[in-house]
Amino acid sequence: MHISIFSSILFFLLSKIFKNENITYILIIIFLLLYLFLTGFLVSLIRSVSMYIFSFINKKFKLNIKSYKQLIIIFLLVLIYNPYYIYNQGFIFSFSISFFLIIFNKRITEQKTYLKKSLMTSFISFLVSIPILINNFHSINLLTPFLNLIFVPLISVIIFPLSLITFILSPLNVIFEMFTNLLQNLSIFFSKITLFEIKLSHINLITIVIYYLLIIITIKKIKRIYLLVILVIINYNINFFNQNLKINFIDVGQGDSSLIILPNNKLNLLIDTGGIINSDYSVTKNKIIPYLDSIGIHKIDYLILTHGDYDHMGEAINLVENFKVEKVIFNCGPYNDLEQELIKVL
Repeated sequence: MHISIFSSILFFLLSKIFKNENITYILIIIFLLLYLFLTGFLVSLIRSVSMYIFSFINKKFKLNIKSYKQLIIIFLLVLIYNPYYIYNQGFIFSFSISFFLIIFNKRITEQKTYLKKSLMTSFISFLVSIPILINNFHSINLLTPFLNLIFVPLISVIIFPLSLITFILSPLNVIFEMFTNLLQNLSIFFSKITLFEIKLSHINLITIVIYYLLIIITIKKIKRIYLLVILVIINYNINFFNQNLKINFIDVGQGDSSLIILPNNKLNLLIDTGGIINSDYSVTKNKIIPYLDSIGIHKIDYLILTHGDYDHMGEAINLVENFKVEKVIFNCGPYNDLEQELIKVL
């Protein structure tokens, strides 16, 4: 969006000054490269600026390379420059969603109204992001396609243009601040609605391929979305298909945490939660909850706390407050402050 707006404004202004279109494009490209430098070479901006430059070269030399092929070439060039970008979330989201939006552009343009086009764009973007969201955040929010209809226009039509205008006319900062506060409050409000959030376990390469095959089928014919829904349900209940007893020793640094999973998800038992202790003896929250989400555990039937040291139960309060824990079992004897605090929370 930034690149599109900047390049459009510059093209409009520079075309009035220079009659030669090539000079106009070259000056815009120089500006975009400078902008890329100023923004720290964010990978999504690298893609966008590269697409703009490639489109100019394609037009100038009449190469007739289709947009999706241009994107693939840029994808490969960026990875040659820095292969580690393949692990960058922004890189994965940017190229994956852009590729599918280009491929299914006809599916968007055939929609008759602006609202339907926006909803289809948001819907495709959401579907494409599902496997990426699962493996990075272990959850998807079914409200996303609809929330985009609120946030995207708010940012692109109001907040971003206002930021540019305010840069020149500083008295308008009051109005700009009002809308940014609105954006923040809306974001906080919707983030608290967890009813439509689905926790899903980590998926392997084969499952990712299956997801994208079903996503393509769904985009082509929305009525077949039930196939994707079935896959999501299987993913959500993956532990019901587990026939073995599993004992996981969780790496929590200095501390202890063990998870016992009975066959067919009959019972999940967590012994201690860990709680990483820093050099200054302060406790850093570990990653127990993300780990449980990543392996498809949605509740702990029994949380057994062997004793009240921070490196054994430092994460217990956070776990109880943010995860479904049925029963907590303490060891006998006098309780220390941390154990008493957890008992109050319980």
